[in-house]
Amino acid sequence: MPTRAWAASKSLLPAGPLAGAERESDRRQVEQWAREVRLASRLRLVHDALPLLAAGTPAGTGVGLIAGTGSFAFGQNTAGETARAGGWGYLIGDEGSGYSIALAALHAATRAADQRGPATRLLARFLQELGRQQPLDLIGAIYQSHVDTRTIASWSDLVFEEAAAGDQVAAIIIAQAASDLAETVAAVCRKIGFTGVPFPLALGGGLVVHRAAFRDNVASELQRLGLDPDPIGLVPDPVLGSVILAQRLLDERVSA
Repeated sequence: MPTRAWAASKSLLPAGPLAGAERESDRRQVEQWAREVRLASRLRLVHDALPLLAAGTPAGTGVGLIAGTGSFAFGQNTAGETARAGGWGYLIGDEGSGYSIALAALHAATRAADQRGPATRLLARFLQELGRQQPLDLIGAIYQSHVDTRTIASWSDLVFEEAAAGDQVAAIIIAQAASDLAETVAAVCRKIGFTGVPFPLALGGGLVVHRAAFRDNVASELQRLGLDPDPIGLVPDPVLGSVILAQRLLDERVSA
């Protein structure tokens, strides 16, 4: 579930944006709740990428890429045209995310156990992480323990560690994740005319904010695709963008 954030929480505030409500059904629920608690006299519901763009780009236009447990890209140009790519959820999308990296690593580990794929340290690391002795014990550890998506996504740390230590299978998984994220950004760029010209890129989510080497890999993949992200802004806390959006909403009210 996306995080919902707002600029302030006192009732009857003059304005406030909420993030994380992209679907119409979600918006209706949040709007009803906001009316009941008298959150603000003006309310604008937005999805997570708009606060990211507000905080990570000079003028709120460009492309925002979120890569953490899930992945998602959203863009807006100066004409107000918008586009998105990714964000399909862990079952049918979220390529390049922490979850997808960990899942690919689990697949590689089980293939190694069967000798259907190359040997990799990832098998031993998962056994250690889950406190199991034999590869077949991973079945119970995953299915019977009802492991949630955030926990699985956190195992991407093991993959980065093994890639840095020289495990080729882990390195290939990380490289594919960087390529997938670049392709997601590229899809947005094609839709709103950011090909062949520099465009601001805002980055949010632990994979790209806290991992400089991986961030560089994504930037290199973007350049390989002929894209020119400039400037690149890091947004450790997109809630700051909600504050910026709230101020813009207030400014609109004052100037109206």
